[in-house]
This record gives sequence, C-alpha cells and structure tokens, in this order.
Amino acid sequence: EYFYPRQSRQLGLGHAVLCARPIVGSQPFVVALGDSILGLHTPSKIVERMIEEFERRDVDVVVAFEEVPDKEVVHYGIAHPRGPAGEIFELEDMIEKPSVDEAPSNLAVAARYVFSPAIFEALDHTSPGKAEEIQLTDAIQRVLSAGGKGIGLRLEKGERRFDIGNFRSFFQAFA
Repeated sequence: EYFYPRQSRQLGLGHAVLCARPIVGSQPFVVALGDSILGLHTPSKIVERMIEEFERRDVDVVVAFEEVPDKEVVHYGIAHPRGPAGEIFELEDMIEKPSVDEAPSNLAVAARYVFSPAIFEALDHTSPGKAEEIQLTDAIQRVLSAGGKGIGLRLEKGERRFDIGNFRSFFQAFA
C-alpha cells in the first residue's frame, strides 16, 4: 500500500515533510526525494544502512551524504560533522546552501533521510529561510540544537546520486 500527502502550496521541502504528519503519526519514517536516483548503475543499500543505524544508535535524524566539489556546496544542505567524518559520523549541525567560505565540509545531502517524529515539532517552529521556504535543513538544525542526536552516512564507494532535476545529471543518468 502507498500513501502520499499532497502539498497544496510549494513552501519548501520542510513543508512537504510536514504535510506527511497525518500519515506518519508518531512513527519513524524515511524521506526519499523523488528528483534524485540512487542505485541506477550500482545497487544502493544506503536506506537499509540508514534504518539499521537509526535503530541501533537510537537517534532522531540520519542523513545520507556524498562528497561534492567545494564549488558546488552552494547548491546543497551541507554537513557540519562533530569530529572526523568517517563512513558514519555524528552531526553537529547542518547548513543550507552555504557559501564556499561558510561551508564546514563538502559533504552534501544525498536526498535520503530517516527521522523520528521529533522532526515535526521542529518543523512546526521553523520559520521560512532561504528562498522564503521552510527548509528541512533548518528543522534538522533545530532538532540537533535541542539535544537531539543525528548521524550522517556517506554513500559507499561506487554509489552515486543522480539529481534528475538537473539536466546534466539527468543526461548522465539516462545516457
């Protein structure tokens, strides 16, 4: 069975996630952005790994990340790891579309998330940010700053994200 909410107005990714609250209720859930494909040429187990770590570590937020060239950090939510960023790392913070100079790393969100219902409370109190949208990254910051725990997982070697909302990446995915 599939259930999906309808976002009647485009007020940002955070708002879209908030629209799922009546369906999700008080259960943990996965967000997989439809404009990004993982596992196209190489099978991806990132969501499976994320769920395992979410349950094992009893955290509020798990986010998939991929390394991007420094000049591209301006297009993504970027991780601020607490300490060295190995394959799995603790999140200190996240920053939405920072300048190259502001970016604490080059680890960009890879369009997959696992959340506890704590994200809904954070989204309720998140004001519109960049582009006057309710940014999911800002709500994640709110969860972390309130004492919630978050971790990041890097895509494994060979896993690749194709952003099909971007023509160049769309072409690479299907060429």
